[in-house]
Amino acid sequence: MNEKKHQEQQTLKSKVKFKRIILYARQHRANQGVNESLSRLIDFLKKQEVQIYQDVDTSTGFDVKIPILTREDMGKKMT
Repeated sequence: MNEKKHQEQQTLKSKVKFKRIILYARQHRANQGVNESLSRLIDFLKKQEVQIYQDVDTSTGFDVKIPILTREDMGKKMT
């Protein structure tokens, strides 16, 4: 990895303020790149050591391996 890219990643990591993120994604015919973008986002967030969850609707439209939270569970996780 080149030095500049490494420094950028370290800077991003040090600025992370979120401990937990819930992803909401919708697949539309007009935008077939959503699945790839979602995978890249998940990879990035995992490197940032952020807890990642998905809502039930996202889980039915995408094959991602992260925990699913119902709307009821989302409220419980926030407290």
